[in-house]
Amino acid sequence: MPPAFKLVPVDGPANSVNDLLKALEGFDQRILSVLQDMKLNSLDHIPQKTQKLWNDSTTTYPHLFPSNECWLRIPPTSSELILSTLDTFAAQSQNQPGNFNVYRRGEFSDVDPRTAIAQLSSPNSTAAVVIAGLRVKNLPDNILTTPEALSEFVEPYEHSNHQLLLTPKFAHTDIHIDSGDGLSVPMGCSEKIWLCFPPTHHNLELLSSVEGRKATLVRIGRSLEGGVIFRTTAEDAVYLPVGCLHTVFTLVGGFINTLDFVTMESSKTFAAMFSSGFNQPNGSSVFETECFDRFIASIGLAVSHKGVAGAVLAWLDAFERIRDYAAGDKVWRREATKVWDRFLATDSAKKLVCPCGARESFPEHFRAEHLWEEGRKSCENVTREPNIGFSMKLRVRRKRYLEHDEVKGLAKKMKKS
Repeated sequence: MPPAFKLVPVDGPANSVNDLLKALEGFDQRILSVLQDMKLNSLDHIPQKTQKLWNDSTTTYPHLFPSNECWLRIPPTSSELILSTLDTFAAQSQNQPGNFNVYRRGEFSDVDPRTAIAQLSSPNSTAAVVIAGLRVKNLPDNILTTPEALSEFVEPYEHSNHQLLLTPKFAHTDIHIDSGDGLSVPMGCSEKIWLCFPPTHHNLELLSSVEGRKATLVRIGRSLEGGVIFRTTAEDAVYLPVGCLHTVFTLVGGFINTLDFVTMESSKTFAAMFSSGFNQPNGSSVFETECFDRFIASIGLAVSHKGVAGAVLAWLDAFERIRDYAAGDKVWRREATKVWDRFLATDSAKKLVCPCGARESFPEHFRAEHLWEEGRKSCENVTREPNIGFSMKLRVRRKRYLEHDEVKGLAKKMKKS
C-alpha cells in the first residue's frame, strides 16, 4: 500500500484541496480538524474575490516557478548537502561561531542537530527536528537567484539572507509572517504543502491577537480569509509576497533554500503590518528591525522609480508607528531622513500634492508635518548612494554604530575603575 503522502504529478487530481488535505495524514489531529473547517482554494483556481484580497493587501498572491530557472549553476546533491551540513555541525561543536538554529516542535532546542539528518530516514511525527539558517560551503550566495518570470508580477531588488533549511517529514511551521518578500526552492526529494493567507487588516489583527502564543493555526485558522493551498517539490520555486501569513507541512524530508528581497511595492504592506500592531510587543526584535530596514529600502526604490505616490501613502498610513520606532533607532532614522531628503530635493517632489490635503509646497510641508523633529531640516552632506543594497548598507551601518557605542561604554567603565 503506498504511503499517504504520495502525490501524483503537479497537474494531477491529487492537487485538489481535498486531496492535499488528505496527504497530511499523520500530522497533529487538532490541526487536521481545523484545516477541514477552513475555506481554502487551490493555487490554480483562485476566485476573483480572493485574488482581490491579495492584490489589495500585498504585491500579488503566491506564485510557483520552475526551480531550474533559479539556479545559476548545478546545485549540490542531497548527499553532498548532508556531508556539508555534518561539517557545519562539527565546526560548531568545536566552539567555532555557529550559523544555524535548531528547533524541535517549533521552539529553540539544544537537541543534537544531527537528529534532523537521522529523521530524514526515521521520521518522528511528534518531535520533528528542524535546522534553520544553515550556510554551507557548497551552496554559496551566488548560486541562487530569482526567476526572470517573477518580474511579470514584481521586480525583485536586494537579494539577501540566502540560507538553507533542513526539514524532515512531519516538520510543521506554525502560521507566521516573514520579514519581507521571499523565494523558497526545495531540493532533492523534498515535498511540502503550503497554506497561505493575505495580510488583510482582518488577518493581521487575528495574528496580532495571538502573538507569543503556541498553536496559532489551531487558535485562528478557522477565521482566516483568502486562504490558498498548494504543494511544492524540487521542481518548484515559490514566491511568497511580503506580509503573507503562511504555515508549511513537510511531506517528504529534505533541504529547502530561501532568499529574501525587496520590491518597490512592498512598503504598503509593511505599513499595514506596522499599523496593525503585529510586531509592536517586542520593539527590539530582530524581526521588527528587518521589517523597518526593508520598509525604508522599498520607499527608496519607489521614489527613485516613479513609485512615489504609493511610498508617500505607505509612510503616512503608518507614520505614528514609524515615528515611535525612529525615536529608538538613530541609525535607521538618519538613513530614512536621507532617503526623503534626496527625493524632496528633486523637481518631481515640488510637483506633488500631499495625500493629507495640504496645498502648500510638498517638500516643506512633508518635512514639517510628516517627518520627526530632526527631519525638518535636510541632513547635511547627504551622499547620493544607489538604492540597490540599501538595506544591507543599513545593517552594516547599524552594526558599526553599535560597536562604536560598545567601545565608548567600555572606555567609560575603564575610566571609572
